[in-house]
Amino acid sequence: MQGDGELPGRVEEAALPALLGAIGGADESLRKGAAWVLGTARELILAPKTGQVVPTLIEALKNPDAGVQRAAIRALGWIGDATGVSSLIGMLNTDANPTVRREVAEALGKLANPLAIPDLIKAADDTQESVRYAAAWALGRIGDRQAVVPLSRRLKDDSRRVRRAAARALGWIGDETGLPALLDVL
Repeated sequence: MQGDGELPGRVEEAALPALLGAIGGADESLRKGAAWVLGTARELILAPKTGQVVPTLIEALKNPDAGVQRAAIRALGWIGDATGVSSLIGMLNTDANPTVRREVAEALGKLANPLAIPDLIKAADDTQESVRYAAAWALGRIGDRQAVVPLSRRLKDDSRRVRRAAARALGWIGDETGLPALLDVL
């Protein structure tokens, strides 16, 4: 998925207070950069004093700057901590920005938390192609059978990209009940 770039090198734990402070700071580029570093520096996240990182990123989801929100969303997906799942689900259902909703669907797919399945199924019917694509990808990544029927419907989506994502997701799930729909589109 988009945004899965190279992870940064080692970040010293001593940098944690500055990074956490930068997320709430006035400088937009520092806020985005801090969220990205916090989400990608796995050795920092696993350090003993990092209990503040996920709550800070969850708080950053409320930032009015969509760029900061997207950086925090990506960071939460990269970290893999389920603490932010309910906040991400809330954004998936309510955010007006389709780019934010797409990022949320991708993060929920990376987190692979089954609690997100009903909301990702709903997002698979979003008006925006990028959100439908990300939701189909995320449902496949989670791999739960309850997504088979909604993904089968996406095989007839107007977007070729969404159709491919739905077919791939059905393959990842591997449930035979999706086979007739796959054969039908062949």
